[in-house]
Amino acid sequence: MSEEQQPTALARPGLALPTNLTLPGNVRFTDFNDGSVKMFDFENYKGVKGRTDRIGILFPEMIAAARTHFVPDGGYVLCQSEFKEVGGNDVIVRMAPCCEKLREPRKRFAAMIIQYRTDKDGNLLKPLSYDLKVWTFGPDKYIELRSLNAEFPLAAHDLRLTCTDDNFQKLTIQTCRESVVGVEAFQREFGQAVIDWATATVPKLHRAVGKTLTPVELAEKLGAAGAAPMSMVESSPALDISDLLT
Repeated sequence: MSEEQQPTALARPGLALPTNLTLPGNVRFTDFNDGSVKMFDFENYKGVKGRTDRIGILFPEMIAAARTHFVPDGGYVLCQSEFKEVGGNDVIVRMAPCCEKLREPRKRFAAMIIQYRTDKDGNLLKPLSYDLKVWTFGPDKYIELRSLNAEFPLAAHDLRLTCTDDNFQKLTIQTCRESVVGVEAFQREFGQAVIDWATATVPKLHRAVGKTLTPVELAEKLGAAGAAPMSMVESSPALDISDLLT
């Protein structure tokens, strides 16, 4: 149901509403047959144990990266401390309450991907169809992808992801010979739809990495989490997201 459409009657015999009812600008009427209503900003990619998926990383130069903390019963939240690179390491220059009470933050990344319709072994099915999703992963997977990208640029090669453990999302990655998205026929048929989706998703991509909490919300989460051991300095080298590019 489009935003211009307005209900003309209740879905009950004998009861009718005026036809000139309106709602505020950011609100619209819908009904239970409206397939366009989405509950989430985007769908997250999750591997299924014993299955191989074929995906392509869309716009690999636009991957969201951030430091996050994991809060019990709260999920991943964005770290609010400020860091500075010193001698190849990231050092806290302004410590926020999250780093005072929780363990040291961990890098997380979110990439826009296309997941093609395949059989369980990752072979493309005909006719070609796909889903557009967001894939979130940690530093280990980022380093693996960066290594693959050095030899097989991810802008020109799809990936085959084989899931061996869906609880912990353990994935074995192999590169494909080509990228379906890079094929002229695909771009001609579906290119604009992919661009439209990515344009709408980029401003919300950080939400896949972690939640942004207000000071009050953070205080509430930290109070519920309790004290935990923490490290003042992140000991691992800083990961430069630009390294993913060739």
